[in-house]
Amino acid sequence: MKNSAVATLPMYDLAEVRRLTDEWWSGLARHLAGKGVKDMPQRLARPNDVERLWRDPDLVFSQTCGYPYVKGLRDWVRLVATPTYSARGCVGARYCAVIVVQADQPAKRMADLETFRLAVNGFDSHSGWNAFRSALAVLDRLSDFGAPIVTGSHRASLAKVRDGEADICSIDCVTFGLIERYAPEETEGLRILGETPQAPGLPYITSRTASTDLILRLRDGVAAAYADPDLATVREGLLLVGYEILDDKDYAKIAALEATWVSNE
Repeated sequence: MKNSAVATLPMYDLAEVRRLTDEWWSGLARHLAGKGVKDMPQRLARPNDVERLWRDPDLVFSQTCGYPYVKGLRDWVRLVATPTYSARGCVGARYCAVIVVQADQPAKRMADLETFRLAVNGFDSHSGWNAFRSALAVLDRLSDFGAPIVTGSHRASLAKVRDGEADICSIDCVTFGLIERYAPEETEGLRILGETPQAPGLPYITSRTASTDLILRLRDGVAAAYADPDLATVREGLLLVGYEILDDKDYAKIAALEATWVSNE
């Protein structure tokens, strides 16, 4: 990698855990460098346009959502590893979205809901959009809601439901777990109605230009960081447990979930 190499960890970078994210990167960068990855960035980039950075040939390390990955980003990046989390809804390197409604909503399951004023963080989100739509397709309820309210973030979606401007939202279970832990007031007056089907978690990635040797060195560095006892407190604070090595066949599950609602529209 050249001196212009960039790194970013944007997916769970809530303001409340930004210090921990920076500490985690500091440890990761140290271990990656120790495994022979050259010119590691010492600081994370936090660009407004992260999708452009994901396509940067100088990208050395990042994390993305599986939905943009299967929708075309895989032509620009290579998979490194998929972190595992301790949040409710995670099973190994698989995760789900939690379906959130107001606490006084009488419905006991999604099928009981009469209306679907949906708040969605963005149409490029697996947890906020693709997973929820596939769950509705299984229930044959795709036609039961109007135009979604696009909020720009999971936190904003929760606020829309909490304030009564939307009836329901679908939230990445790791994001929900972090908000419950660090900003519990944002989940007051809300409850989890259900969960979407499991899907591969949000993978660590690097540029498509990375050699196989570099991929192996990146994985060795990730393994060393997860094994480092000095980073245990940071990992626990970010709900990080470990990692698995997944491939394109695993992420095909996300495309399959999209197919369930596209075919029913």
